[in-house]
Amino acid sequence: MLRFGVRSCVAAQRHGLLTTAMTASLSAVQLSEARRLRTTTTTSSTTTVTTEKTSAASASSSPSTPSTSAAAAASKTKASKPAWAAPSSTTIHKFSEDKAEASAYVGGADDVPSYSAASHMGYLLLHSRRMWLPLVLYAGYYALSAYLTPLQVGLYATASVVAQRLSVHGRANHVKKDLTGYTCVVTGGTSGIGLYTAMQLLDMGARVIIAAPAGKEKETMEFFLQNCRTSAGNATAESSSTSTVGSGDAASSSAAAAAAPPAPEPCEPLEKRVVFVSMDYMDQLDVKAAAARIKALVHDRVDLLVNCAGVWKEESGVTKQKFEEHIGVNFLGPFHFTEALLPSLRKAPHKSGRVVYVTCAAHNGVARGHVVQDRMTLLPGPDASQITARCYSASKLGNIYHAQSIASRRYEGIPLNRHSDLHPVDVCCADPGFCFTSLQQENNDPFLGKNVVARTLRSLWIKDAYEGSQTVVNCCVRDDIENGGYYAECTLMPSGLSKRAQDPRSRDEVIHWAMVKTIAKYYTLKPE
Repeated sequence: MLRFGVRSCVAAQRHGLLTTAMTASLSAVQLSEARRLRTTTTTSSTTTVTTEKTSAASASSSPSTPSTSAAAAASKTKASKPAWAAPSSTTIHKFSEDKAEASAYVGGADDVPSYSAASHMGYLLLHSRRMWLPLVLYAGYYALSAYLTPLQVGLYATASVVAQRLSVHGRANHVKKDLTGYTCVVTGGTSGIGLYTAMQLLDMGARVIIAAPAGKEKETMEFFLQNCRTSAGNATAESSSTSTVGSGDAASSSAAAAAAPPAPEPCEPLEKRVVFVSMDYMDQLDVKAAAARIKALVHDRVDLLVNCAGVWKEESGVTKQKFEEHIGVNFLGPFHFTEALLPSLRKAPHKSGRVVYVTCAAHNGVARGHVVQDRMTLLPGPDASQITARCYSASKLGNIYHAQSIASRRYEGIPLNRHSDLHPVDVCCADPGFCFTSLQQENNDPFLGKNVVARTLRSLWIKDAYEGSQTVVNCCVRDDIENGGYYAECTLMPSGLSKRAQDPRSRDEVIHWAMVKTIAKYYTLKPE
């Protein structure tokens, strides 16, 4: 008291009395609340017992109506639940039966398959089976050679060759669809996988617009006329429809014609269903101009876009906008070409438009973050080591990022509260596998030449362009498409995506750079 003074002691005493009073009042409130709850519980239990007795009495007085007592019990159970309790089964509004369509509402921009190191390693082993399967077969032969006769050795060697060939060939596309009336745009359709993709789409009756550099129109058209089966099919149908029938068989033929299913509409001649549009991926301004020309040709309506064009060069150059060649041709060119055609794809006259990106397992070469800084902005120079491999892998990763970005914007600009002519756009990535196409032939001569023996030996090691196009065509015509999915061997394979391909932060960084930082150079570059 002498230390703190009289005033301090009086204040402390008042504070202590106030604290005591507050504690007493709080205890009184808690006690009254407990009594009220006990009274409410007793009343509710009494009411429940009375209700049970009443229902039992009514059930005993009228045994012929068991459903009434069951309904009363059910209503009693519902009434006994508090209002804030969650229902046992939550009802969610379903927009569509299509999983890809519903996922656009349920999932967000980061809704990508979760990465699993074990499953991804399994995919890489499956993808590289052309290298380790011969070693396994040779190890089996080495272990069994002491017990095999010469005939058995020959049979084992034959079986090994067949197994290797089937392993390299992979799965074939067995999905066929009537594409009569469909408008398909195929980039790089004058060679390689794009050429065989366009050929198979033409076989199904589609109208194909080939966007590629000028100079190969005549060769490509001759290839289509020799290998497409639509012309032969139409000629056979016309000959069968114009065949004469005798008077005695007129009634039977008319009855058979009435019972037979309606014949598909004959497609136009092949020459009228192929259109060539010149486009140079080395010039991004020409890419935008080519997209505008295509939109004018098809009245701003496109059903399918297949991005097959690509480049691989050991000594890369730069585009006209001063980007590294692989980044500019493989990523930025298809990126802005697809973005320019997205409004036309949303106006597709059929169910929905579709975009198929041809990518490959080379995107596994990008393991670190900062993709834009470390890969996209690289330029070839004397001190840059492995610039081609680094930029090529980054360009294929950019294709996957763009497909995922389109998947997250599937309903962009489509009003959901009123009728509209706009439709959602599906998108997926197709991995054709390791193929021998014009990308390899431009850099080096084919191994062992181009004769029949050389092609046969290469078929035991690498796919040709037709075999590589099977997954691409399957993604074009299959109905159960996974929006933003990764397909290989004509099957959905989420394990094919690398860890970096499922990084939303890197994806947003790359897409933002491609949309904002690169498009500005198209209009600020001074003409030479």
